[in-house]
Amino acid sequence: MTLLHTTAGTKHMSANHFVDMVGAAQPGDGIIYASGSIAASCAKDTRGELLTLREVVQRYQSEKRGCLTQRRRGADLFDYIFTVRA
Repeated sequence: MTLLHTTAGTKHMSANHFVDMVGAAQPGDGIIYASGSIAASCAKDTRGELLTLREVVQRYQSEKRGCLTQRRRGADLFDYIFTVRA
């Protein structure tokens, strides 16, 4: 997991890195693209990095390239996972 960016307390990868990770992944691979609270952090995202990532992830999901899940790690702390489809 390469979460090099932090926005309002949520660690996340860049949208470009997410696209690269999905392209290199095998069907069934899970990609943790963020850890924290995306909803709360997006409201405070003044640079747009996390908003852009969220839009790309949602587009990939709507195009049926994978499915989205969350793993609760604590109060207001989640791992956000994109699992690649075949």
